[in-house]
Amino acid sequence: MYIGRGLLVCFLLASWAQADSVDRLTLKEAMLRALHNNPHFAELRKQYDQLAIAADEPRAAYDPSLSLVAEYSYDKSASYLSIFSSETVANNLSASYAQLFEGGWQFDATLSSNWVKPSPSAFIPLNPYVDSALSISINKPLWRGLDGREERDALEISLAGVRVAEYDLRAQRESVLYQVGLGYWNWVRATEIKRLKDESYKLARQLQDIVAGKSQRGLSERRDVLQTQALELLRKQEALTAQQEVERAWEQLQQALYENPDSRFIPDFTYQPVLSFSEFSVLLERAKSHRQDREQLLKKQRVADMQIRLYQEQLRPELNLSGGVESTGLKGDYSASLANLLTLNNPVYTVGLTYVPALSRRVEQLKLEQSIAERDRIDETLRAFDLDLAYAIRRQINSVYTLGERADTAQKLAGVQRAKLNNEIEELSIGRSSIQTVVDFQNDYVNAQMQLVQAQVDRELSRLQVLFLQHSLYESFIELQSEASAS
Repeated sequence: MYIGRGLLVCFLLASWAQADSVDRLTLKEAMLRALHNNPHFAELRKQYDQLAIAADEPRAAYDPSLSLVAEYSYDKSASYLSIFSSETVANNLSASYAQLFEGGWQFDATLSSNWVKPSPSAFIPLNPYVDSALSISINKPLWRGLDGREERDALEISLAGVRVAEYDLRAQRESVLYQVGLGYWNWVRATEIKRLKDESYKLARQLQDIVAGKSQRGLSERRDVLQTQALELLRKQEALTAQQEVERAWEQLQQALYENPDSRFIPDFTYQPVLSFSEFSVLLERAKSHRQDREQLLKKQRVADMQIRLYQEQLRPELNLSGGVESTGLKGDYSASLANLLTLNNPVYTVGLTYVPALSRRVEQLKLEQSIAERDRIDETLRAFDLDLAYAIRRQINSVYTLGERADTAQKLAGVQRAKLNNEIEELSIGRSSIQTVVDFQNDYVNAQMQLVQAQVDRELSRLQVLFLQHSLYESFIELQSEASAS
C-alpha cells in the first residue's frame, strides 16, 4: 500500500514539476494558433484572395481605351490605261480614345493622318500629300439605361460571388474559433476535475494517516484501517482516470489547433467574475449586424432586387441619342494638314436618334418572374432566420445568468462543506467522529467542488455561445484583447 502511495505521490510531483516547465496556453493564443495552422481556413482565404482580384474585372468597362496604329504600305501595279506601272507609298498613323461613363454616356474620338506618295503618272497636284481626319462622337440613352442603374446593377451582381466568398471566410473563421473555444473549455473542465481528484486523493491520504496513527495507539479498529485504505485506492484510481480525461481533452483540442502531436501545454484561464450583457434588443441587433450568414441572405436579397430592376429595364424599348463632328484636312505636309484639321475647316456635324422597340422579350419576362419568386423566398427565409436567432440568443442569455447563480451558490456551498470537513477531521482525531462520517463529508465537499467547476465552465460555454450567435468571437477575443494589450 505504501509503495503504491509513494509511486502515485512521485507521479503527482513529477506532473506538477512538468507543469511548471510546460508552456501555458490562453484561449486567445489557442484561437490564434488555430487560425494560423488550420489548412481549410487557409485554403478558403486563398480562394477569397483570388476572387477579390477577379472582382476588379467588371470595373474595367469604365476604364478608358486608347489605341495607336502605325502602318506602312507599298503598292506597285500595272495600269490598265498605260503600259507603265504605278507605285504608291503610304504611311498611316491613327489614335483612338474611348470612354464609358456611368449613366450610359459613351465618348469616342479618332484622329488619323495618312501620308501618301502616288506615282507621278497619277497626275495629282499634291505629291506627296497628307490626308488627316478627326472624328468625335457622343452617345447617350434616353429611355432604357437613362440613369445608368442597369450598368451599376450588372456590376454589383457580378461582384456578388466575391461578397459571398467574403461572408464564407468570416463565417468559417467564427466557426473555427467556436470549435477551439469548445475544446479549450472542455480541456479546462478536465484539468479542473483532475485538480479536484488530486485534492481528494490528498484528503484520503490525510485521513489514512490519522487512522493509522490512532491504530498504533490502539484507538482505531482494523475495519477503519481497511476502510481508509480502500478509500485511498479509490481516490488514486479516480485521479488516474481524471488524468486520462485531461489527455483526451487535450488531444481533441490539439486536433482543432492542428498542433504538433508532441506539443504540450497547460491551460492559462480566468473565469469571468461578472457576465453582464446589454439589453436583449441590443444583442439581437448586434447579432443581425455581425452574422455573416444573415449578411449573405441580405446580399442575395439585394441581388434579387437588382435582377428584378435589370430585367424590368431590359423590357423597356431603347431610345439612344448620338451626335458627332468630323473634320478633314488635305495638305502637302503633316503640320499644314493638322492645322487645317484642328481649325475645323469643312466640318460635318451629325445628330442621330435610334429607337429599338421591345419586341420578342419573352425570355426577359420569364427571368423577371423567376427573380420575383426568388425574392419572395429569400424574404421568408430571412424572417425565419431572425426568429430562430432571437430564440437562441434569449435561451443562451438566460442560461448564462442561471449558471452564474449556480456558480455563486456552488462556491458558497463548497466553502461550507470544506469547513464542515475540516471540523469533522478534527473531531475524528480526538475520537468524537467516525470514519464513515468523515468520508461522507469529504464526498459532499468534492461534489460541491465538482458542481462549482461544472457551473463555471458551462457558464463560459454559454457566454461563448452568445458571442458565436453574434459572430463576434474574433472581435471579442482577438481584436478587442489586442487593443487592450496595446493600450
